Amino acid sequence: QDSTTVFSGTLATLAGASPITLSTANMSGGSISTFVFTVTLASTADDTYQGYQASLPITWTLNS
Repeated sequence: QDSTTVFSGTLATLAGASPITLSTANMSGGSISTFVFTVTLASTADDTYQGYQASLPITWTLNS
């Protein structure tokens, strides 16, 4: 499958970002689209971050 990065940055930057518009050109009624979110820590992060959690509410809006 093709993949496209639509955001790269910190969680704080994403939280304050303007809405991100995604193309629905390849979507049709009843279709399924998969979105993958990848989260990484800086290579300098030590074990004190183990077990921490982060969350960010995301609102999805699709227009035809």
